[in-house]
Amino acid sequence: MNKDQLVRLLYAAIFMPATFTIASCTECPYTEVVESKNVQLDAAAACDAAQFVTFGYFGYGLQSSACTDLCGNAKYNRCHLEYQYIQAYEDANPSGAGGGGGGGGGPTCPMRGASVTCEVTESGTEYTTECAVPGRRPAGLVEMTLDTRAIGRYFATSAYFEAAAVIAFEKLRAELEDLGAPSDLLNDLADAAREEVRHAAQMTHFAERHGIRVENPVVEPVAKRSAFDIALENAVEGLVNETFAAATALFQAEYAEDPEIRAAMARIADEECGHAALALRIAAFLDGHLDPIQREIVESRRHQAIEALAGSLQEPSPDVRRCAGVPTIAEATGLARRLRRSIWGENVAAKYRGNDVNPLIDG
Repeated sequence: MNKDQLVRLLYAAIFMPATFTIASCTECPYTEVVESKNVQLDAAAACDAAQFVTFGYFGYGLQSSACTDLCGNAKYNRCHLEYQYIQAYEDANPSGAGGGGGGGGGPTCPMRGASVTCEVTESGTEYTTECAVPGRRPAGLVEMTLDTRAIGRYFATSAYFEAAAVIAFEKLRAELEDLGAPSDLLNDLADAAREEVRHAAQMTHFAERHGIRVENPVVEPVAKRSAFDIALENAVEGLVNETFAAATALFQAEYAEDPEIRAAMARIADEECGHAALALRIAAFLDGHLDPIQREIVESRRHQAIEALAGSLQEPSPDVRRCAGVPTIAEATGLARRLRRSIWGENVAAKYRGNDVNPLIDG
């Protein structure tokens, strides 16, 4: 799917007549990892741990009771066994991880150890007048502290995330280059980073016009990532967040009452649509590096991101709605619902597999 095709679908989703009712909300939910460590298991312990594997949002995780034992402290409320070991365990036991192995009296254990990543996560809400749609966020991004004035806070938050997207695209380009991505994809990633620089500058201008100083994004270092790790991130940040950000920008370009903001959002929307289409090409490239189980996990993560997006939509303040054209919670919810039907439909991974993303627009 190229940018022009995606724009047509997004316009159809934005301006399609719809009737819906939803209660407003004033919280922005979040979950973050506040502490993590790796624990090395010997072969016997790794085999025992594999029998407590469950499938969910974070892929193959371990049951919370197992995390306490393996991590040595009840504060670790999430943990997961390394994927390569799970794959070896499932190859040896057709019934899969968590199922007790194949026939006979017990599972067949891979003759090697494995590492467990133990995490302390915290969930909560930030109370605010609106939650900015951030687009593509880099791994390790530290969330900013929001200011107190509605319109200025909206633009400051947007500027922070636009600047973070620069880092995300630069890092993604380097990672995909290491994976052998074609030069046209790498060049488009470099272009996307430069475009995000302009977006950040524009949002900073609007924030400062309303008396708000924008903080520079802080991104903590992360370990070298596999194609699977990158595909999981792209499923959320690219296929969902960037697509919704592009649709929101198109909406703002139509409805913002401030003429300077409306003109700026028209330029930004055009480039954000290109970034959303780029996410599909990234997914197509990475799909060739995944096995069937990994593809299922990536698709599950995408669906979870769609659900999470729907639950985080917020009612903008009157100033943000009027001046910046940010959709109300009812408008944004209807938009997300129509995107689900037109772009976020079932089996997206199957449609873009083999680098053929055009079938996404065929119905």
